[in-house]
Amino acid sequence: AVAKSQSQCQQDCTDESTCVGYAYCSSCNGGECILYGKFLDGYCSDTSALNQVDCKALGSCSLSSATNEDACGTCSESTASTKTTCDGVRGTWTAATWTSANA
Repeated sequence: AVAKSQSQCQQDCTDESTCVGYAYCSSCNGGECILYGKFLDGYCSDTSALNQVDCKALGSCSLSSATNEDACGTCSESTASTKTTCDGVRGTWTAATWTSANA
């Protein structure tokens, strides 16, 4: 969560029933607030996932070399191995089939 002041961050924590604490950095991104507590960072049924990004990445691609959804496909520019980098070099991305683990 992003807040403009420490008092707003503190209020955000107070407003969340599962919040057990917060961290505030006034010089980070114009005032950054991180809330801590159960389910505030998402939830994943697969405990091997350390965070929401890892949880979303759980799945499989029809291309055996791809280990995440962003790499599940091919780019017309051979130097780009993910959709993100393909878009960055203005290549044409051809998606393969990604099957989510629905964790």
